Amino acid sequence: MINVTPDTLELSRIAAQSAAQTIKQSLKAIERERFYEKFQNKQGELLKARVIRVHADSVILDIEGTAVVLQPDGQIPNRMYEPGEEIFVLLKQISKGQGGIVLEITQSTTEYIEAILRKIVPELEEGVVAIEKIVRIPGRRTKIIVYSNEEKVDPVGVMVGSKGDRINTVLSLLDGEKIDFIEDVEDPIQLIKNCLKPAQINNVEIIDNKAIVTMDESQKALAI
Repeated sequence: MINVTPDTLELSRIAAQSAAQTIKQSLKAIERERFYEKFQNKQGELLKARVIRVHADSVILDIEGTAVVLQPDGQIPNRMYEPGEEIFVLLKQISKGQGGIVLEITQSTTEYIEAILRKIVPELEEGVVAIEKIVRIPGRRTKIIVYSNEEKVDPVGVMVGSKGDRINTVLSLLDGEKIDFIEDVEDPIQLIKNCLKPAQINNVEIIDNKAIVTMDESQKALAI
């Protein structure tokens, strides 16, 4: 006959709870590691996401079955995110912290624009055309300087696409943000004029690596 005392039962209960807690922690550790392995090779890539919920300052997304927060600084300013809609985000970084695995995602950086273009314009990966510089005010306007080492290639035309199909695809992902492609030229003054189009520039003077641009008052809004 086995004599079971209340103290024995209590010890057994504590041991069982401890074992269960250890198993849960081990399973969570395995899940975190699998999650990390799933995304660690996707840094710098576009990820397809679905909007789950929209809070006052953050957007909750479903990315491959995982809930991920798109923080305010990663959002396109004044863009209305709707539950159920599908969007793309750029995975900037994945890191391990005390609270678990963190995915840093964004739609507001110049890298996001470049990642979209590399998906749409195969000539970028082929080296036929290249991006020299991207300057962006998220939600308003992006200007991109492009060039090609092949004389017969029009880099701006390549980026825009036949009948504007490529630029229209990019614009559809940016919710109204404007994009200008500018061909790189050796003459810095001409390059500045090209960057400020469609404004009509009267004069450009470069002093100590700073450009002083003169234009009529009526052209300022176009230049800005």
